[in-house]
Amino acid sequence: MGLVYIIEPDAAIRDALEILLESVNVPVKGFADAEAFLGAVGPVPRGCILADAEMPGLNGLALLNELRKQGSKASVLLLADSTDSKYVQRAMYSGAAAVLRKPFMDDDVIALICPLLDIEGISCRKSGIRSLRPM
Repeated sequence: MGLVYIIEPDAAIRDALEILLESVNVPVKGFADAEAFLGAVGPVPRGCILADAEMPGLNGLALLNELRKQGSKASVLLLADSTDSKYVQRAMYSGAAAVLRKPFMDDDVIALICPLLDIEGISCRKSGIRSLRPM
């Protein structure tokens, strides 16, 4: 079964995303940085990845490029503080499924994630979405 991997250095955002996705019956696993994710998951993860675009060390775009170099077909959604058009262009060219600007709305995350999960055979239970944005 595929998972949603959340790679976010801000524990409050990571925890909120985990709670949100678990509330719609989506299996999740969180990591504080890309290096920890790659070390724990291995070279070609299945599933969907939500990664912070500006995290220290290996940033979201570098992680995406590394995954593609390793042959990963996982869907990658980048979470960015700004959505500069050149950055979005580079991300999409590199194979990102989407770039989502922080702060985000819970419904936006669900709307982007659920279709990607359908590809992986995971069904989102879309009712009962709660507001869990970090403060």
